[in-house]
Amino acid sequence: TLVVYQHSTSLHAKLPQATPLPPARPLSTREQAAVVSWASRAQRLSAARSDELAQLARSILPAHSPDATVALRGVAQWLVGRREGNA
Repeated sequence: TLVVYQHSTSLHAKLPQATPLPPARPLSTREQAAVVSWASRAQRLSAARSDELAQLARSILPAHSPDATVALRGVAQWLVGRREGNA
């Protein structure tokens, strides 16, 4: 008899803490999935790469958002159902 133990591997971590922000426009299901996926991988990315990808999503961020990375994390929180006060 051979017993094999395998630890499960998670490709996506918990979403980073952020104040939930609604997107600037309605998002398709594919766009929503991309934002949440980006946020769950954000801790594995360098700060420069994370910001580079967040800059590409500027069109969905609230207009008053000076930091695209922080704002996109907030949009991800909003998309998973968190609202003000329960991030």
